[in-house]
Amino acid sequence: MTYLNSYDDCPESMELELQFLQNDLNRVLKENPQHHLFDCPICQKYLNELDGIYESISAELSYPVSNKVLDFACSISTLQLQKGQFICKPVIKKTQKIAVEYQLVLVFSKKENKNFCDYDFKNHHDSNMYIRVVSDPAWNKLLLFFKHKDQINYSHYSFTIPGIIERANISTNGTAVIPFIQIKNLNNKSIFFYKKNKKTNNKNLLRKFQESIII
Repeated sequence: MTYLNSYDDCPESMELELQFLQNDLNRVLKENPQHHLFDCPICQKYLNELDGIYESISAELSYPVSNKVLDFACSISTLQLQKGQFICKPVIKKTQKIAVEYQLVLVFSKKENKNFCDYDFKNHHDSNMYIRVVSDPAWNKLLLFFKHKDQINYSHYSFTIPGIIERANISTNGTAVIPFIQIKNLNNKSIFFYKKNKKTNNKNLLRKFQESIII
């Protein structure tokens, strides 16, 4: 049995990391105020290292997926993927207060044999956001990768596409999942964005890490 140090009551590093990831340490320490972790500097140092590692991973995953990464993932996939890209054209309505409406305009689909990197978003001055779409029909879902010209926290927003999805959340890195639909059928559809109410957020590190990944 491998321990973190020479003390027999030190947990194995894997056990300690699993407790950290499962957010189980608070319960363990609360139930046992004399727990070894309160007094062991080596275990505490290891936990601090874990916190730093997963904090870095969580921060990295908060950035939108780049076009190069998406193109590479599609190129090495052995599955028959579908992909496409839309610009979001703002729909201006004076009476609109709760949601912001955009129109989805198809820029290209896979049939045109284009890559995401071939598209220059800067050429579209009438839009501040675009969406990359990737799908494996066997999975029966569409992955949406949002990209805004400004750096925003996508998790502050949800969206709806009438007739397609009633309400869906967006992860921190701008990724969302909707039911499968032929990509071309999204063309000219309306998409409505809602800003979530601000609430005190005391989520633990693991929760932030989980929310930055679409499973």
